Amino acid sequence: GGEVRCDGAGQGQRRLWLGCSQAGRCAADDDDFDPFADDGDDAPAENPVSAIAAAKAAQTAKVGPVGKSSILMDIKPWDAETNLDDLAGAIRAINMEGLTWGAHKFVDVAFGVKKLQILCTIIDDLVSGDDLEDAIMANDELVQSMDIVAWNKV
Repeated sequence: GGEVRCDGAGQGQRRLWLGCSQAGRCAADDDDFDPFADDGDDAPAENPVSAIAAAKAAQTAKVGPVGKSSILMDIKPWDAETNLDDLAGAIRAINMEGLTWGAHKFVDVAFGVKKLQILCTIIDDLVSGDDLEDAIMANDELVQSMDIVAWNKV
């Protein structure tokens, strides 16, 4: 009558859609078919949280290139009387893991006022731009403002 059989030859798609087994018997033949039943595999189910943790551990274990950035900053002194050498010393005194200070120079702004232009290199995973800006702006008696002139990946 209404029995559905899989003949196996050229019926790969039909097997997939009907749930046919390799023996030629279809899931449509089983009245008691349970798609959520234990399939006899005795391996314990993997905890999804531990699977995610294992994937993250494998990702961090991979040795890849360290992301670095070179940042050129303009730091404007609080006023025209601010000693720029003191300003440069205060900025260079900022010490963070992954932060390396480079060269600096004093650049004319206008009317004899100068600003500090300083270069630094950061390791992207260790130093954030916001943290660096906060540390620089914490020198509120010496620093009026700061601008990032260039931020280049190294």
